[in-house]
Amino acid sequence: MVQKSLSLNKNKQAKGGKPKKAQASKLDILQKKKKKDKNATGLAGASAAFIRKLQTKTEENVAAKTQVEGGAQLSTVHLTPQQVAKAEKAAGKRPKKNSL
Repeated sequence: MVQKSLSLNKNKQAKGGKPKKAQASKLDILQKKKKKDKNATGLAGASAAFIRKLQTKTEENVAAKTQVEGGAQLSTVHLTPQQVAKAEKAAGKRPKKNSL
């Protein structure tokens, strides 16, 4: 071509550079991590399951305590009547059985 032999396009900006990789959202990263932990085998899987169970249990206990002491009705966390009763007993709002 004529442009090549006369070097007419040497002042043009060159194409190039590495294409940028799309950055994954933090939510996607967290979901991948949870999935990896859930599917892990051996001690790693067992410890992840135990930690998840403990976190859920703690969250529900705190929610029950908040519901009893503060009188707030929580709809996001599902509480069983046993958890509410345990929180009432700890707060002193429910009499103990067989107390004389």
